[in-house]
Amino acid sequence: MKTIVTLLLLCLPCWVIAGELIVEGVYQGKSLYIQNPLTAQGRYCITSIRVNGQKYPTEEASAFQLNFLSLKVGAPLKIVIQFINGATPRIINPQVIQKKEAFQFLSVSVDEKQIEWQSNGTEKHGRFFIMKQEIDHADMLYVVDVDTKLGDSAYQLEMQHTFGNNTYFIKYLHYAGAVYYSERMHFYSDKPDTVSFYPKDVKDFITFSEEVNYTITDEKGKLIKQGVAQKVNCSGLKAGTYFIDLNNKKNQFVKM
Repeated sequence: MKTIVTLLLLCLPCWVIAGELIVEGVYQGKSLYIQNPLTAQGRYCITSIRVNGQKYPTEEASAFQLNFLSLKVGAPLKIVIQFINGATPRIINPQVIQKKEAFQFLSVSVDEKQIEWQSNGTEKHGRFFIMKQEIDHADMLYVVDVDTKLGDSAYQLEMQHTFGNNTYFIKYLHYAGAVYYSERMHFYSDKPDTVSFYPKDVKDFITFSEEVNYTITDEKGKLIKQGVAQKVNCSGLKAGTYFIDLNNKKNQFVKM
């Protein structure tokens, strides 16, 4: 007759049938640590481990590491640990394979002054890209890095629109490579474009006619600088052609 023992492992699907511990989850790029206690006879209790049906090596030790380097991040896991009755193994860090809530945009909005958005499922090293939709392409305006694990999060970013219709969307890049897009946001600005800059051939500084949101990218589209200012130090740039976006209007200059 089989004896069923109930375990709680941070809401992971997990059950024990006498001599067998089964745990299910998702590979998140981290190893599991397994406690391997001694039986009354002085033997380590674990006799075999299978992951997704494949046999994994065990160790004669009180605790050891189980890694999944052959799997891709996001792969489902089913771990079956067989052991000698009289002692029960334990997963020390089950949270590392607990399925995480998928990322999603909860809301996005734009007004005269700013773009706002809320999301959940953000991860450390994720990145938001604020995009402006043109007729046949989209320009990147700003990059917002996620430097801590936030889960549910809210953001605000000051904007200066171009005259006429403006269409924006937000792209979120997960650290593992998955990409998510928000809905399109629309705003009509009746404020004429008035910002200019000089010089076009730059040695040290670029000066704007007023304080403005700007981004500077190289010829490959790589972000070099961004911010809000009336004067920008470009002395550290390599010689070449650059693009500068002022109030979402693209211009060009040459670094001498």
